[in-house]
Amino acid sequence: MFRCKSIIYGKLNQSIVKRFFQENFKRFTEEEAAYNGVLLRVHDTENYDKEKFSTDLLKLLEVWKSSQKRSAFLQIPISMSHCISVAAKLGFEYHHATGNVAVLSSWLEEHTDSKIPSYSNHTVGVAGACYNELTSELLVVQDKGMYSKWWKFPGGYSNKGEFISETAIREIKEETGIIAEFKSVLSLRHLHNGLFDQSDIYFICRLLPITYDIKHCTDEIQDCRWIDLDTLLHMNDASQYVKLVCRLILDGKSCDFKNVDIVENEMVNWVLKKRMKLYHRPLN
Repeated sequence: MFRCKSIIYGKLNQSIVKRFFQENFKRFTEEEAAYNGVLLRVHDTENYDKEKFSTDLLKLLEVWKSSQKRSAFLQIPISMSHCISVAAKLGFEYHHATGNVAVLSSWLEEHTDSKIPSYSNHTVGVAGACYNELTSELLVVQDKGMYSKWWKFPGGYSNKGEFISETAIREIKEETGIIAEFKSVLSLRHLHNGLFDQSDIYFICRLLPITYDIKHCTDEIQDCRWIDLDTLLHMNDASQYVKLVCRLILDGKSCDFKNVDIVENEMVNWVLKKRMKLYHRPLN
């Protein structure tokens, strides 16, 4: 969220602010955040108690508001968690936390509603419909646990920095021992109030097997099989979602899947200059 740089204040505040941060550089550093915001990184510092932090934060809030900053974020390590209650009394609230760091936020404009975007509100999962075109079989698993009755496609949550196709390949390998090649996205499911009350997006991908011998993960998977597509389509212990994907594959077989595939196209983001993936219907 934070693409930060040093803040340049107006002439009236410049010398005061510079001296203030020179005196406190071991305790915190300040950077500019997006949309005319400011980020204060609190350092792990001995003898930096609540009273001193409260005094410093009050001064900073005065400077930020006089400089017409719209929002403020505090990045506080868990070792300095005593600072959180101080910040809360001065109008900050939790924005997100990862690892050993909590980030608090405050909207500084008094007469406008907060424009601070919420942190991630979706989880992303990916499953792989690994289809053997020679035998017309699909690779399916039964999880251990409360949903062990149901046959489903191997899959799980996408890791940070992992593309959809990479997740599908990894999950199939981890759960079944099968090495597979990504071909397309077949469908996605969107629901709300999922894990940790997050909304959830779940992709079903089509893959081709490269290997065929099952060596499933005994920690997570109760059973793993290649099951004939027509058989799976009529099984009572296959979900409606699995059966829908079976029908998509049946429909796609007759025309090399061109009528059902959503293909992956790698490009470079024109702003961040980083790899990205676009998913779209095949071009003629």
